[in-house]
Amino acid sequence: MKFNHYFLAAFTLFVLSSCYKNEDVDSNTSTLLENVLKPKAIQTPAPVGNTFSQSKTDEIILQTLSERKDFRWEWMDLKTIWSAAKSNQFFELVF
Repeated sequence: MKFNHYFLAAFTLFVLSSCYKNEDVDSNTSTLLENVLKPKAIQTPAPVGNTFSQSKTDEIILQTLSERKDFRWEWMDLKTIWSAAKSNQFFELVF
């Protein structure tokens, strides 16, 4: 009988402690999200109109590669990146 009382007391303590809200965990999580999800100082508007064709996107990428002997997506404008993503080249070149 004493075993049942100890078990019931331990179970109640476990349930109550699991329902306790830990403020430190929540504040650390919100701080991390604030560092990642913050607005940029200069916001670029979304591209308007049609995207570049696949051949035009290829031409821009190859021209940049031949001029700089390297290629990085950071050097491209938003319309070129958007066009490459639409034609699935973006994923091929990143990996």
